Amino acid sequence: VGRDTLLPQIGSYYTKEIEVLDYSIIVVRDTEEKIRAFHNVCPHRGNKLVWDGHPKNEVSGRCPTFICKYHGIGYGLDGKVSLLKDPDAWFGSQGRDLQLAEVPVETWNGFIFVNFESGGPSQSLREYMGQHIWNALDDFPTELYTERVFAKSEINSNWKTLHDAFSEGWHGSTLHSQAMVGLRNVIFRNPPSRFEGPHRTALACGTYSPDQHNFEIERISKASVTGTRLPPARPILPPKSGVPDGREDWLCITYTIFPNFQFQIYAPGWIMLYHYWPLSHNQMRFEVTQYYQPAKNFTELFAQMVGVSIVSDNVRQDLGTLEATQRGLQARVFDQYPLIDEENNLRHFHFTIDQRIKAYEAEQSKPKG
Repeated sequence: VGRDTLLPQIGSYYTKEIEVLDYSIIVVRDTEEKIRAFHNVCPHRGNKLVWDGHPKNEVSGRCPTFICKYHGIGYGLDGKVSLLKDPDAWFGSQGRDLQLAEVPVETWNGFIFVNFESGGPSQSLREYMGQHIWNALDDFPTELYTERVFAKSEINSNWKTLHDAFSEGWHGSTLHSQAMVGLRNVIFRNPPSRFEGPHRTALACGTYSPDQHNFEIERISKASVTGTRLPPARPILPPKSGVPDGREDWLCITYTIFPNFQFQIYAPGWIMLYHYWPLSHNQMRFEVTQYYQPAKNFTELFAQMVGVSIVSDNVRQDLGTLEATQRGLQARVFDQYPLIDEENNLRHFHFTIDQRIKAYEAEQSKPKG
Protein backbone atom coordinates (compact mmCIF):
# COMPACT_ATOMS: atom_id res chain seq x y z
CA VAL A 1 0.00 0.00 0.00
CA GLY A 2 2.97 2.38 -0.27
CA ARG A 3 6.56 2.99 0.67
CA ASP A 4 8.20 4.26 3.86
CA THR A 5 9.63 7.27 1.98
CA LEU A 6 6.05 8.60 1.81
CA LEU A 7 6.29 8.98 5.60
CA PRO A 8 9.48 11.02 6.07
CA GLN A 9 8.71 12.45 9.54
CA ILE A 10 6.83 11.74 12.74
CA GLY A 11 3.19 12.56 12.02
CA SER A 12 3.49 12.03 8.25
CA TYR A 13 0.48 10.14 6.92
CA TYR A 14 -1.40 9.18 3.78
CA THR A 15 -4.73 7.47 3.12
CA LYS A 16 -5.28 4.52 0.82
CA GLU A 17 -8.62 3.52 -0.70
CA ILE A 18 -9.19 -0.24 -1.10
CA GLU A 19 -12.59 -0.25 -2.75
CA VAL A 20 -12.79 -3.99 -3.36
CA LEU A 21 -13.08 -4.41 0.42
CA ASP A 22 -14.99 -1.16 1.05
CA TYR A 23 -12.01 -0.09 3.17
CA SER A 24 -10.05 3.10 3.58
CA ILE A 25 -6.93 3.14 5.74
CA ILE A 26 -4.61 5.71 7.25
CA VAL A 27 -0.89 4.87 7.12
CA VAL A 28 1.15 6.97 9.54
CA ARG A 29 4.55 7.29 11.25
CA ASP A 30 3.93 7.52 14.99
CA THR A 31 5.86 9.32 17.74
CA GLU A 32 8.28 6.40 18.04
CA GLU A 33 8.83 6.50 14.23
CA LYS A 34 6.99 3.21 13.83
CA ILE A 35 4.83 2.77 10.72
CA ARG A 36 1.25 1.96 11.64
CA ALA A 37 -2.06 1.65 9.81
CA PHE A 38 -5.63 2.22 10.99
CA HIS A 39 -9.03 1.88 9.41
CA ASN A 40 -10.07 5.37 8.31
CA VAL A 41 -13.26 5.28 10.40
CA CYS A 42 -14.18 7.21 13.54
CA PRO A 43 -15.29 4.73 16.25
CA HIS A 44 -17.92 7.16 17.55
CA ARG A 45 -20.46 7.22 14.70
CA GLY A 46 -18.61 5.60 11.79
CA ASN A 47 -17.76 8.79 9.90
CA LYS A 48 -14.78 8.65 7.57
CA LEU A 49 -12.06 10.26 9.64
CA VAL A 50 -9.42 11.69 7.25
CA TRP A 51 -10.55 13.15 3.92
CA ASP A 52 -10.66 16.42 2.04
CA GLY A 53 -12.88 17.70 -0.75
CA HIS A 54 -14.64 14.37 -1.35
CA PRO A 55 -14.57 11.25 0.85
CA LYS A 56 -13.29 9.03 -1.99
CA ASN A 57 -10.17 11.16 -2.56
CA GLU A 58 -6.85 9.97 -1.13
CA VAL A 59 -4.98 12.58 0.89
CA SER A 60 -1.61 12.97 2.60
CA GLY A 61 0.05 15.37 5.01
CA ARG A 62 1.46 15.70 8.49
CA CYS A 63 -0.33 16.26 11.78
CA PRO A 64 -0.17 15.28 15.48
CA THR A 65 -3.89 14.48 15.74
CA PHE A 66 -6.61 13.24 13.41
CA ILE A 67 -9.79 15.28 14.02
CA CYS A 68 -13.19 13.94 12.99
CA LYS A 69 -15.07 16.47 10.87
CA TYR A 70 -18.40 15.33 12.34
CA HIS A 71 -18.06 15.92 16.10
CA GLY A 72 -14.47 17.15 16.56
CA ILE A 73 -13.13 14.08 18.37
CA GLY A 74 -9.35 13.73 17.99
CA TYR A 75 -7.12 10.67 17.80
CA GLY A 76 -3.38 10.59 18.29
CA LEU A 77 -0.78 8.87 16.12
CA ASP A 78 -1.21 5.74 18.27
CA GLY A 79 -4.91 5.61 17.41
CA LYS A 80 -6.08 6.44 20.94
CA VAL A 81 -8.52 9.25 21.64
CA SER A 82 -6.62 12.45 22.46
CA LEU A 83 -9.35 15.11 22.18
CA LEU A 84 -12.80 14.46 23.58
CA LYS A 85 -15.53 17.10 23.35
CA ASP A 86 -17.97 17.23 26.27
CA PRO A 87 -16.13 14.52 28.26
CA ASP A 88 -18.77 14.58 31.01
CA ALA A 89 -21.56 13.77 28.54
CA TRP A 90 -20.29 10.26 27.86
CA PHE A 91 -21.58 7.25 29.73
CA GLY A 92 -18.89 5.83 31.99
CA SER A 93 -15.57 5.37 30.14
CA GLN A 94 -17.05 5.07 26.64
CA GLY A 95 -15.55 8.34 25.44
CA ARG A 96 -12.12 7.70 26.96
CA ASP A 97 -12.08 4.17 25.51
CA LEU A 98 -12.52 5.29 21.89
CA GLN A 99 -9.69 3.95 19.72
CA LEU A 100 -9.10 3.54 16.00
CA ALA A 101 -9.14 0.00 14.60
CA GLU A 102 -5.52 -0.93 13.87
CA VAL A 103 -4.45 -2.91 10.80
CA PRO A 104 -1.36 -5.18 10.98
CA VAL A 105 1.61 -3.78 9.04
CA GLU A 106 4.88 -5.27 7.81
CA THR A 107 7.55 -3.91 5.45
CA TRP A 108 9.75 -5.46 2.76
CA ASN A 109 12.70 -3.41 1.53
CA GLY A 110 10.85 -0.26 2.61
CA PHE A 111 7.55 -1.22 0.93
CA ILE A 112 4.53 -1.34 3.23
CA PHE A 113 2.09 -4.24 3.32
CA VAL A 114 -1.12 -4.52 5.36
CA ASN A 115 -3.14 -7.59 6.30
CA PHE A 116 -6.94 -7.62 6.67
CA GLU A 117 -7.34 -11.28 7.56
CA SER A 118 -10.15 -11.77 10.05
CA GLY A 119 -8.73 -12.49 13.49
CA GLY A 120 -5.25 -11.30 12.50
CA PRO A 121 -2.57 -12.65 10.16
CA SER A 122 -2.25 -16.44 10.01
CA GLN A 123 1.32 -16.09 8.68
CA SER A 124 3.99 -13.43 8.51
CA LEU A 125 4.74 -11.47 5.33
CA ARG A 126 8.02 -13.37 5.07
CA GLU A 127 6.21 -16.70 5.26
CA TYR A 128 3.68 -15.56 2.68
CA MET A 129 6.29 -14.31 0.18
CA GLY A 130 8.61 -17.29 0.50
CA GLN A 131 12.34 -17.16 1.06
CA HIS A 132 13.37 -16.50 -2.55
CA ILE A 133 11.47 -13.25 -3.03
CA TRP A 134 11.90 -12.16 0.60
CA ASN A 135 15.70 -12.39 0.26
CA ALA A 136 15.95 -11.42 -3.42
CA LEU A 137 16.94 -7.81 -2.74
CA ASP A 138 19.28 -8.43 0.17
CA ASP A 139 22.14 -5.94 -0.22
CA PHE A 140 20.34 -4.12 -3.07
CA PRO A 141 20.21 -0.39 -2.17
CA THR A 142 16.47 0.29 -2.57
CA GLU A 143 16.88 3.20 -0.13
CA LEU A 144 18.85 5.12 -2.78
CA TYR A 145 15.85 5.18 -5.13
CA THR A 146 14.14 8.25 -3.72
CA GLU A 147 12.84 10.10 -6.82
CA ARG A 148 9.22 9.12 -7.44
CA VAL A 149 6.92 9.41 -10.47
CA PHE A 150 3.36 8.17 -9.88
CA ALA A 151 0.33 7.77 -12.14
CA LYS A 152 -3.01 6.01 -11.89
CA SER A 153 -6.01 5.40 -14.09
CA GLU A 154 -9.42 3.77 -13.90
CA ILE A 155 -10.19 1.39 -16.75
CA ASN A 156 -13.34 -0.42 -17.85
CA SER A 157 -11.90 -3.92 -17.64
CA ASN A 158 -11.38 -6.69 -15.15
CA TRP A 159 -8.12 -6.31 -13.22
CA LYS A 160 -6.77 -9.66 -14.41
CA THR A 161 -6.68 -8.54 -18.05
CA LEU A 162 -3.92 -6.02 -17.30
CA HIS A 163 -2.17 -8.41 -14.92
CA ASP A 164 -2.05 -10.88 -17.82
CA ALA A 165 -0.67 -8.22 -20.18
CA PHE A 166 2.22 -7.48 -17.84
CA SER A 167 2.91 -11.16 -17.21
CA GLU A 168 4.32 -11.84 -20.69
CA GLY A 169 6.56 -10.02 -23.12
CA TRP A 170 5.32 -11.76 -26.23
CA HIS A 171 2.96 -8.88 -27.07
CA GLY A 172 5.85 -6.41 -27.12
CA SER A 173 7.01 -7.21 -30.65
CA THR A 174 3.52 -6.32 -31.95
CA LEU A 175 1.90 -3.80 -29.60
CA HIS A 176 5.15 -1.94 -28.85
CA SER A 177 6.90 -2.54 -32.17
CA GLN A 178 7.51 1.15 -32.77
CA ALA A 179 8.95 1.90 -29.34
CA MET A 180 11.03 -1.29 -29.29
CA VAL A 181 13.03 -0.43 -32.41
CA GLY A 182 15.85 0.80 -30.18
CA LEU A 183 16.45 -2.69 -28.80
CA ARG A 184 17.92 -5.72 -30.50
CA ASN A 185 18.09 -9.37 -29.51
CA VAL A 186 15.36 -8.86 -26.93
CA ILE A 187 14.11 -12.22 -25.74
CA PHE A 188 10.33 -12.19 -25.73
CA ARG A 189 10.05 -15.97 -25.88
CA ASN A 190 10.13 -18.21 -22.83
CA PRO A 191 11.45 -15.71 -20.25
CA PRO A 192 13.20 -17.63 -17.45
CA SER A 193 10.66 -17.85 -14.61
CA ARG A 194 10.70 -19.24 -11.11
CA PHE A 195 7.47 -20.15 -9.33
CA GLU A 196 7.20 -20.23 -5.57
CA GLY A 197 3.69 -20.90 -4.34
CA PRO A 198 1.43 -18.16 -5.73
CA HIS A 199 4.38 -15.86 -6.49
CA ARG A 200 6.94 -15.81 -9.27
CA THR A 201 10.13 -14.26 -10.63
CA ALA A 202 10.60 -13.60 -14.36
CA LEU A 203 13.65 -12.39 -16.26
CA ALA A 204 13.79 -10.53 -19.60
CA CYS A 205 17.11 -10.33 -21.45
CA GLY A 206 18.58 -8.52 -24.45
CA THR A 207 21.12 -5.88 -25.42
CA TYR A 208 20.97 -2.18 -26.24
CA SER A 209 21.44 -0.87 -29.76
CA PRO A 210 22.57 2.74 -29.34
CA ASP A 211 22.44 3.41 -33.08
CA GLN A 212 18.70 2.72 -33.40
CA HIS A 213 15.95 5.04 -32.20
CA ASN A 214 12.47 6.17 -33.17
CA PHE A 215 12.73 9.84 -32.40
CA GLU A 216 15.56 12.32 -32.33
CA ILE A 217 14.82 13.07 -28.67
CA GLU A 218 15.85 9.50 -27.80
CA ARG A 219 19.26 9.94 -29.43
CA ILE A 220 19.83 13.34 -27.85
CA SER A 221 18.79 12.26 -24.35
CA LYS A 222 20.28 8.75 -24.51
CA ALA A 223 16.96 7.34 -23.34
CA SER A 224 14.95 4.30 -24.42
CA VAL A 225 11.80 2.39 -23.50
CA THR A 226 13.73 0.58 -20.78
CA GLY A 227 15.37 3.72 -19.46
CA THR A 228 18.50 5.82 -19.82
CA ARG A 229 21.44 4.50 -21.81
CA LEU A 230 23.87 6.53 -19.77
CA PRO A 231 26.50 4.50 -17.91
CA PRO A 232 26.47 2.57 -15.70
CA ALA A 233 24.13 0.48 -17.83
CA ARG A 234 23.14 -2.02 -15.14
CA PRO A 235 22.98 -1.95 -11.36
CA ILE A 236 24.77 -4.79 -9.62
CA LEU A 237 22.16 -7.22 -8.37
CA PRO A 238 22.87 -9.50 -5.41
CA PRO A 239 23.25 -13.26 -6.06
CA LYS A 240 19.82 -13.98 -4.55
CA SER A 241 18.02 -11.67 -7.02
CA GLY A 242 17.33 -14.38 -9.58
CA VAL A 243 19.66 -13.08 -12.33
CA PRO A 244 21.99 -16.00 -13.17
CA ASP A 245 25.64 -15.46 -12.28
CA GLY A 246 27.56 -14.09 -15.22
CA ARG A 247 24.49 -13.10 -17.24
CA GLU A 248 25.09 -9.46 -18.09
CA ASP A 249 22.44 -9.05 -20.81
CA TRP A 250 19.44 -8.87 -18.48
CA LEU A 251 17.03 -5.99 -19.10
CA CYS A 252 14.38 -6.44 -16.44
CA ILE A 253 13.61 -8.72 -13.52
CA THR A 254 10.03 -8.89 -12.25
CA TYR A 255 8.83 -10.12 -8.86
CA THR A 256 5.10 -10.84 -8.89
CA ILE A 257 3.58 -11.02 -5.40
CA PHE A 258 0.11 -12.54 -5.55
CA PRO A 259 -2.45 -11.25 -6.07
CA ASN A 260 -2.04 -7.68 -7.35
CA PHE A 261 1.53 -6.38 -6.96
CA GLN A 262 4.53 -6.47 -9.30
CA PHE A 263 7.99 -5.12 -8.49
CA GLN A 264 10.48 -4.61 -11.33
CA ILE A 265 14.13 -3.61 -11.57
CA TYR A 266 15.19 -2.30 -14.98
CA ALA A 267 18.80 -2.65 -16.06
CA PRO A 268 19.43 1.09 -16.60
CA GLY A 269 18.81 1.56 -12.91
CA TRP A 270 15.21 2.24 -12.01
CA ILE A 271 12.47 0.50 -10.03
CA MET A 272 8.92 0.11 -11.35
CA LEU A 273 5.84 -0.91 -9.36
CA TYR A 274 2.48 -2.06 -10.72
CA HIS A 275 -0.70 -2.31 -8.63
CA TYR A 276 -3.96 -3.79 -9.92
CA TRP A 277 -7.00 -2.82 -7.81
CA PRO A 278 -10.39 -4.38 -8.64
CA LEU A 279 -13.34 -1.98 -8.58
CA SER A 280 -15.98 -4.31 -10.06
CA HIS A 281 -16.10 -7.30 -12.40
CA ASN A 282 -15.41 -5.01 -15.36
CA GLN A 283 -13.62 -2.01 -13.84
CA MET A 284 -10.24 -1.55 -12.18
CA ARG A 285 -7.77 1.08 -10.97
CA PHE A 286 -4.21 0.72 -12.22
CA GLU A 287 -1.28 2.38 -10.44
CA VAL A 288 2.28 2.63 -11.77
CA THR A 289 5.16 4.07 -9.77
CA GLN A 290 8.72 4.64 -10.97
CA TYR A 291 11.64 5.21 -8.59
CA TYR A 292 15.02 6.64 -9.58
CA GLN A 293 18.20 7.62 -7.86
CA PRO A 294 18.62 11.41 -7.79
CA ALA A 295 20.18 12.73 -11.00
CA LYS A 296 23.71 14.07 -10.55
CA ASN A 297 23.41 16.60 -13.36
CA PHE A 298 21.04 17.91 -16.02
CA THR A 299 22.13 15.26 -18.54
CA GLU A 300 21.00 12.46 -16.22
CA LEU A 301 17.79 14.29 -15.31
CA PHE A 302 16.97 14.85 -18.99
CA ALA A 303 17.52 11.15 -19.76
CA GLN A 304 15.35 10.11 -16.83
CA MET A 305 12.46 12.39 -17.79
CA VAL A 306 12.52 11.31 -21.45
CA GLY A 307 12.58 7.70 -20.24
CA VAL A 308 9.53 8.39 -18.08
CA SER A 309 7.73 9.83 -21.09
CA ILE A 310 8.55 6.83 -23.31
CA VAL A 311 7.48 4.34 -20.62
CA SER A 312 4.24 6.29 -20.15
CA ASP A 313 3.50 6.01 -23.86
CA ASN A 314 4.05 2.25 -23.75
CA VAL A 315 1.84 1.86 -20.68
CA ARG A 316 -0.91 3.77 -22.52
CA GLN A 317 -0.56 1.31 -25.40
CA ASP A 318 -1.13 -1.54 -22.95
CA LEU A 319 -4.10 0.20 -21.34
CA GLY A 320 -5.56 1.00 -24.75
CA THR A 321 -6.25 -2.66 -25.52
CA LEU A 322 -7.98 -3.51 -22.24
CA GLU A 323 -11.54 -2.43 -22.98
CA ALA A 324 -11.37 -4.36 -26.25
CA THR A 325 -10.20 -7.43 -24.33
CA GLN A 326 -12.95 -6.99 -21.75
CA ARG A 327 -15.66 -6.66 -24.37
CA GLY A 328 -14.42 -9.76 -26.15
CA LEU A 329 -14.23 -11.84 -22.97
CA GLN A 330 -17.60 -10.87 -21.57
CA ALA A 331 -19.27 -11.80 -24.86
CA ARG A 332 -18.55 -15.39 -23.72
CA VAL A 333 -18.13 -16.58 -27.30
CA PHE A 334 -15.46 -19.08 -26.21
CA ASP A 335 -15.32 -21.17 -23.06
CA GLN A 336 -11.56 -21.70 -23.22
CA TYR A 337 -8.52 -19.79 -24.45
CA PRO A 338 -5.25 -21.56 -25.31
CA LEU A 339 -2.02 -20.29 -23.80
CA ILE A 340 1.31 -20.93 -25.51
CA ASP A 341 4.65 -21.47 -23.79
CA GLU A 342 5.47 -17.76 -23.89
CA GLU A 343 2.42 -17.25 -21.67
CA ASN A 344 3.48 -19.70 -18.97
CA ASN A 345 3.28 -16.98 -16.32
CA LEU A 346 -0.41 -16.52 -17.17
CA ARG A 347 -0.90 -20.25 -16.70
CA HIS A 348 0.62 -20.02 -13.24
CA PHE A 349 -1.45 -16.96 -12.32
CA HIS A 350 -4.79 -18.41 -13.42
CA PHE A 351 -4.00 -21.79 -11.88
CA THR A 352 -3.47 -19.96 -8.58
CA ILE A 353 -6.71 -17.98 -9.03
CA ASP A 354 -8.58 -21.22 -9.74
CA GLN A 355 -7.15 -22.85 -6.61
CA ARG A 356 -8.21 -19.91 -4.45
CA ILE A 357 -11.74 -19.87 -5.84
CA LYS A 358 -12.18 -23.62 -5.31
CA ALA A 359 -10.86 -23.33 -1.74
CA TYR A 360 -13.31 -20.49 -1.04
CA GLU A 361 -16.23 -22.41 -2.51
CA ALA A 362 -15.34 -25.48 -0.45
CA GLU A 363 -15.19 -23.39 2.72
CA GLN A 364 -18.55 -21.78 1.96
CA SER A 365 -20.19 -25.16 1.35
CA LYS A 366 -19.30 -26.52 4.79
CA PRO A 367 -22.27 -26.96 7.15
CA LYS A 368 -22.73 -24.04 9.50
CA GLY A 369 -22.88 -24.42 13.26
